[in-house]
Amino acid sequence: NATCYGGSTGTLVANPGGGTVPYQFLWNDFSTDPVRAGISAGHYVVLLTDSNNCHVYDSIDITQPTDISITGLVNNATCFNAPTGGINISVTGGTPNYSYFWTNGATTEDLSGIVAGVYTVTVFDANTCQKTASYTVGQPTQIYLTTLEDKPTCHGAANGNISVVATQGVTPYSYSWNTTPVQTTATASDISAGAYTVVVTDHNGCTASITDSLVAPTAVDVTTQAFGTKCFNTATGYVIATATGGHAPYLYQLNGSTQDSSVFHGLLPGHYIVLVTDENGCQGTSSFDITQPSQMTVHLSATEQIILTGMKTELIANATSTQPIIGYIWNPDSLMDYSLCTDAHNCSTPYAAPRTSTVFTVTVMNSDSCTVSDTITIYVTNT
Repeated sequence: NATCYGGSTGTLVANPGGGTVPYQFLWNDFSTDPVRAGISAGHYVVLLTDSNNCHVYDSIDITQPTDISITGLVNNATCFNAPTGGINISVTGGTPNYSYFWTNGATTEDLSGIVAGVYTVTVFDANTCQKTASYTVGQPTQIYLTTLEDKPTCHGAANGNISVVATQGVTPYSYSWNTTPVQTTATASDISAGAYTVVVTDHNGCTASITDSLVAPTAVDVTTQAFGTKCFNTATGYVIATATGGHAPYLYQLNGSTQDSSVFHGLLPGHYIVLVTDENGCQGTSSFDITQPSQMTVHLSATEQIILTGMKTELIANATSTQPIIGYIWNPDSLMDYSLCTDAHNCSTPYAAPRTSTVFTVTVMNSDSCTVSDTITIYVTNT
């Protein structure tokens, strides 16, 4: 009989007897050989004819095993490129026992822990008859992640957001951010500048991760250049503020006044703080001092404060100033005698010749146009 289904390994031998030799053989497949080798399963009939033309028939069946049958159950990989797939096969037919040869080198009946792909198994029975079957192990699509970000509005602010968009894999998804505390939604909110990683897990437990970084604006930095007052306790100081960082344009605020300009005029001596706000509402400050010179002084005296009618007295103005004194203004000027001075406009010791008791005033001016005044009364008597 044939050893394999569909194989041509069967053998027939016609054994004649009686009649008159020689014999002639004729098979129903037109063969004339008494010995048949390499034939397949089937019903065979032979006609035996002797030399006297006498005939006799005989028939026989060549059998074969049933065909080897392979059925398989495929377990797809649960995650993309993960070794979680498997193939379970069942073999019938042929002649047990069976041996197995897979294209990945395995010799077991079943495969487990395999990645997606095409796997072919060849099964041999006890007669080395073989059957081949191929199976495809599938897998979900790879989880694909993208991010969208909202940067913090200010340096050091914790108002940024990162959103992750997951596609493919098997929905629904769960999320885990490396924030403190851990955030578990698709958006990590109220976060400051830095690098953040989210791990996304799909319905099959497959994971993917992505890292994104938030970059905050640079801090609003403010520097100031202050200019002190020229005169003591006058509102002539000013400051120039320079802002960098953040997002221009800037607003400048000082003493409750807000303006686009970075220069503030009319400042009294003192300590100040300028506040700068950028277009995102981010702020920076700088402190400065408006300085002032020492206070000018003048002391007005006279060689004689009480004089007789017709006499004159010398007025003496003793003035101090950090800047050069450029002039003395006397009042009433009509009663002044500048004959002892080379410059009537810069005379600190003029004569006064009042006819009646008079209040004299001197105003001293320095090179910065700062002034200081003092008075003295010269009394006039007839005796």
